[in-house]
Amino acid sequence: PPTVGARRDRGRSSGAARELISNVGLAPGDPAGGPGPAPGRPAGSDDQALPTRPARQAQSSLPIRPALPASPGGQGRLFELFLGLLSRLAARGPVLVALEDLHWADRSTVSLLSFLHRHLADEPVLLVGTFRDDELPAGHPVRRLFAETARGDRVTTLALRRLDVGEVAQHLTELLGAPPDPDLVDWVFGHSEGNPFFTEVLVAAVDGASGTPVAALPPTVTDLVLRQVRALTAETQNVLRTAAVAGPTVGHLLLAELTGLAGAAEPDLEAALREAMGSHVLVAKADDGYAFRHVLIQQALYADLLPSERRRLHTAAARALTDHPQWSIGARTSTSALRGAAYHCAVAYHCAVAYHWNAAGERRKAFAATVRAGLAAADGYAYAEAYDSLRRAVALWDVVAEPERLAGMDRAALLADTAHMAFLLGDDPRAISFAEDALAEVNGAGDSAGDDPQRAATLHERMARYHFTALREGPALAAYQRALALLPPGEPSQLRAMVVAGLARLAMLWSRPD
Repeated sequence: PPTVGARRDRGRSSGAARELISNVGLAPGDPAGGPGPAPGRPAGSDDQALPTRPARQAQSSLPIRPALPASPGGQGRLFELFLGLLSRLAARGPVLVALEDLHWADRSTVSLLSFLHRHLADEPVLLVGTFRDDELPAGHPVRRLFAETARGDRVTTLALRRLDVGEVAQHLTELLGAPPDPDLVDWVFGHSEGNPFFTEVLVAAVDGASGTPVAALPPTVTDLVLRQVRALTAETQNVLRTAAVAGPTVGHLLLAELTGLAGAAEPDLEAALREAMGSHVLVAKADDGYAFRHVLIQQALYADLLPSERRRLHTAAARALTDHPQWSIGARTSTSALRGAAYHCAVAYHCAVAYHWNAAGERRKAFAATVRAGLAAADGYAYAEAYDSLRRAVALWDVVAEPERLAGMDRAALLADTAHMAFLLGDDPRAISFAEDALAEVNGAGDSAGDDPQRAATLHERMARYHFTALREGPALAAYQRALALLPPGEPSQLRAMVVAGLARLAMLWSRPD
């Protein structure tokens, strides 16, 4: 039967995915990286310092915390495993991979798409991506991906044109449940210019009794969107404004908490949500959440809030997510058998908490959550997102009290981690700059090794690698020599081996037998 076949296919896909996860280093059910309070951190104690994590790899590191991945190979290996997963699935039949709203994609996701485009050859795999080109600023990663893929003959671009008058009439028939009056079609087409979203919003400006447009139309899209919302009940308007604070999507349990409509009052929330969905403002999501039909609706509602309302709701959202990480969109997926997806969920969760605390004006709590987001992204090989979060944490270091306790590391370690993420992204100048700042923190005012020569030697070894990849022979040689001088003479160690290997590599590539 078809149902049995579908279950069998899902089982095969799950088996391939489990193999991918085990290869990455996570067994099904492994709690590492999932969203939630760090081990040993009580729920609700969002102002508490970040605990030290166990080492994931036996590598040279700063003593205050384990080392981050030492080379870009971690992310590349993950991409290769995903490519292998698609290849295995494609061996059983054609595979369609669809990614919507790429204008919101992070840089690591775009890098994965670029990798798949380059390496998928004869496999029956179709990659489909959608994006709104009017929401892609100059320099957006998707624009670079589009330019890269457009040069070959393996990519087909489909630009969706606006609807014509006949298609607008069909759209209105579906929305109204009956064929519309021709004058109404002309009126909607004239104001929407064939934009399907604007067509749906304009329906709210139609007199339900007569089926004719109202006399006055709001002058801007924002006013038009708000007019659509203001036609709803007061309870539904309050639910929508609260949902707008959470972002384009919001989980049901979080929304119930923020609106005060949990428990016995939940039927009132469901009635409001049903009205919002019936008015084409919200749509239900498969992961027990809701999304605004268009981001313009969310933006208009958010802008309509008073500053005091925003702070209050952001504070409540941050506290709720801190106490109940499972309320974050996607957290349910991360607790399934395919726990490897937890890394992405952890990054999104910590970024959401940091966003809400920052918008609430709570810089200390925003700082701690930003550090967590950066470390979670690094664990998940999302180097671009890790670098962005850690760089923001560096900027906040001097404006919060007790930053070392909140971050679980000192400023030198944070700078060193930020430098390493820049290095893994191929941004050698920034890696060198952050590493120099880290060395300055360790060395103090002078050029000594401070109180920790081992730590200074580790930083010099990293600095040498950064200079080496930037093809700066002289500074690389000086950094390696300085690292070697700081290590105890004659005492074998992994760090000494790395320094000696680096010197040998320099001698080989630059023909320096000495």
